[in-house]
Amino acid sequence: MTDGEVLPKFLKRTQQRAKEILGNGADETRQCYKTVRVKRVISIIPPRKGATFR
Repeated sequence: MTDGEVLPKFLKRTQQRAKEILGNGADETRQCYKTVRVKRVISIIPPRKGATFR
């Protein structure tokens, strides 16, 4: 299981509402961003090395 797979599962299982999430480059996945957006959490996740914006 990768870091990017753990964050969405963690946010779905937590009993308390998170206000902010601090992540690393491994958390920069579409699934992580989608889960953060649905949960209305502020995310601070730096882009992966060599990433480009679309």
